[in-house]
Amino acid sequence: MSSGYVRNMVRGWAASSTSPFYDTLNKEHDPKDAVWFTVEFEVEQSSRDTYCGDESESGVIELVFCGQPGNGDGAIIAAAEAEGKRLLLQSDPADQLSLIRAMPPEEFSAGDGDRWYRVIVGIEYQYHS
Repeated sequence: MSSGYVRNMVRGWAASSTSPFYDTLNKEHDPKDAVWFTVEFEVEQSSRDTYCGDESESGVIELVFCGQPGNGDGAIIAAAEAEGKRLLLQSDPADQLSLIRAMPPEEFSAGDGDRWYRVIVGIEYQYHS
């Protein structure tokens, strides 16, 4: 699980998107938008600097884009790629969170048309406190 700082910073950035954003982490929503997104967080490594007591964390912020099934993937991929690029332009005023790169879109729903067709764009990050 990512730190609260990372989660709160990214949620703020996501809320300023032109694509509809829903914070679905432990919250119920029933989006009616044709394409919308949420975020998930994956920590890959964390450590503590024994000299200063600082902590660092690296991982992936997953932008999970959802669209209505049966409509293809074009609009969802376009929205996901655009948001990945936009998010990379954000900067942390405290200079604790750095966004490194966006990964190419990846199908999350294995091409199935269940309740939502999902595509993920991962954003690698580094956080130092």
